[in-house]
Amino acid sequence: MTPIGDAGPEVLALLTEKWMISPLGRLDGEYTVIGQVEQIVGEGSEWPVMRLTQDAPVTPLELTTMKDAIKEFAKGGEGLGIDASSVKATLTGPALVLTPIAIFR
Repeated sequence: MTPIGDAGPEVLALLTEKWMISPLGRLDGEYTVIGQVEQIVGEGSEWPVMRLTQDAPVTPLELTTMKDAIKEFAKGGEGLGIDASSVKATLTGPALVLTPIAIFR
């Protein structure tokens, strides 16, 4: 997610499908998010965009595993004409990780 307005940190929202009213694919465009900050990612620190272990601290092994998995995914897409080179495995700080309470237009 990219906040609108003054420049600020990137934001990663932790979405849980069981709380979704509409399909996740319909979350495009501009919307307002009210949420709880779960983690402040410091300058130069990294946070995986997908977690292997939700309730444990982020480890270097988890970061490396996610980066390697995304690289392989991008390679596989090349054969299908899909450019996934811009897909990021990690969010680099400064950034916020939040749990949305409400998302609305």
